Amino acid sequence: MVDEIKKAHQEDADNPDAPQYDIKVVIYADDLCVGVKSDSIDGLVYGITRARQAAKAWSEREGFSLAEAKEELWVGGGDLTRSLIGDRLPELRGKMKEE
Repeated sequence: MVDEIKKAHQEDADNPDAPQYDIKVVIYADDLCVGVKSDSIDGLVYGITRARQAAKAWSEREGFSLAEAKEELWVGGGDLTRSLIGDRLPELRGKMKEE
């Protein structure tokens, strides 16, 4: 799964039209943490979305399921940043944690 997420990020890094973001993937046992960093809300939203899509595609291809109940989104940058991301990713609004 880590390779799938990194591959999606590399494709985006090579695409000048894609919002720019950076990722750090950490896996421990059966838990995965993907850190997304960007200078823009567009980059954050795009990076979060791409990482989630890549993880889901990998799990479906490999016959695994992701525990959506365990999914959390930690957002730094204050209330405005959380609000803007929540508006753009409403499916994650209830999973959003404060710094």
